Amino acid sequence: MANQPLYKADIQIPADVFREAKEAGPNDKGLYTITASFWNNDRRQNDRQPNFTGQVQVKGRRDGAKGYCSMWDNTGGSSAPAAAASASSDTDLF
Repeated sequence: MANQPLYKADIQIPADVFREAKEAGPNDKGLYTITASFWNNDRRQNDRQPNFTGQVQVKGRRDGAKGYCSMWDNTGGSSAPAAAASASSDTDLF
């Protein structure tokens, strides 16, 4: 997959999130913090749909305005959790 980023995200932020960020104020570096949380997309049916979906909101505002986000994994990896390592056996070649 040459010329493609490892991960790609689409973030949709409504104006209410920006207003809440302005109310919360900037951090010590003068920047506003918006948090994105992603979960495995269990409804994914083809390769064009995102591997992960989630929400976007102002950091620390649990019940505040929310936006939406989607993320694609272009590394060829699976969005499923990694399996635990199996115990070695006597049939191992190395």
